[in-house]
Amino acid sequence: MIYNSNYFQKRQGLISKHFKKKKITSFKYLFTVLTFLSFTLSAFTVLFLYSPKVNVNASRASEITSQLQNTRSQMQDISKRRIDLESEVKRMEDEIKKVEKIIKESEQEVANLEQKIQKNSEEITVLTTNTKEILKEMQISGSITPIEQALSSQNLSEFLNQMYLFSSRHDKLEQNSKKLAVANENLKTNVSEQKTIQEESKKTKESLALSKEEKDFVLAHYKDKEEEFKNQIQKLQSEQSKIQVQSTSSNSNFRSIPNSTARSNSGFIWPAQGVITRCVIGGHIGCDIANASSPPIYSVQNGIVSAVYRYTVVGYGLAVVVDHGGGLQTLYAHMSQINVSQGQAVSQGQALGIMGCTGFCSGTHVHFEVRENGVRQDPLRYLPPR
Repeated sequence: MIYNSNYFQKRQGLISKHFKKKKITSFKYLFTVLTFLSFTLSAFTVLFLYSPKVNVNASRASEITSQLQNTRSQMQDISKRRIDLESEVKRMEDEIKKVEKIIKESEQEVANLEQKIQKNSEEITVLTTNTKEILKEMQISGSITPIEQALSSQNLSEFLNQMYLFSSRHDKLEQNSKKLAVANENLKTNVSEQKTIQEESKKTKESLALSKEEKDFVLAHYKDKEEEFKNQIQKLQSEQSKIQVQSTSSNSNFRSIPNSTARSNSGFIWPAQGVITRCVIGGHIGCDIANASSPPIYSVQNGIVSAVYRYTVVGYGLAVVVDHGGGLQTLYAHMSQINVSQGQAVSQGQALGIMGCTGFCSGTHVHFEVRENGVRQDPLRYLPPR
């Protein structure tokens, strides 16, 4: 067999070219795989480094909502018990007052009866003295014989009259003394009855006072527990507001108010400092301004406080309405504290109350409305630019 050197050279070139091409293809494949892995790793890095923060916030927000519902439920139960117990304590206080009144009236009645007994006793003493005087006169008169008395008298009629007067006066005095004695016995019986009433009333008062003292102790426990729940709710609402502010502040649609003293073309200022979480969305014709630190809420313009709502309007919780004249009114809802009263004149920038989360709300904020002739308007038309 004859071997052609050119053939082998060509063959070797083709094989070398083939392997080079295969090597390049393998390198491209490896590069693609590495690029994909790098992208996937980056994605997972973002997922595990960033998403957990979002998930933790969302999880914590859900946990807070659940805790708020549970705490509010427990607080409502304690509040109901407190109200029922306060009603019971009030009833017992009224009963104690009634018993005290009975004791006082009985003591006064005893004093009156004893005064009557004393007066009757004095009259009996006088009657007894008079009776003794009459008996004494009769004894003196009796030392004279009837014949001597008859001879000394001008006539028989005078003698008989004198004897009758002695006897009549004596009998009358004795009868009066007996009547007074009987009356005193009856009065003493009444005194005894009144003192029995006093003793029974005092025992009833002691029993009521002891029972009231026990209920006061339980009531104090309920009030302490209620205050504890209020503090828990306040802390949870504060944390909820912080999460809400953190979530909304990252969104370009929700901006912080730069300057609460800046005035708009309408002369309004912002009602509070914080983050605007929403303004005029669907049926929600108003602005919600959130702040975890519960700052004051200010009147946006001079006016008169036309209404103060204390849970009397569904959802608003503690709220204030200010009348600025010309049919223009502003409303500030969900306060934790109200610092003004109905009919009070307020100036622009005056604190109406403190931001809170009363009524229907999901975090510390103020719900602000502008009303023109009773119709709600877009607040952004009246407020300074953000």
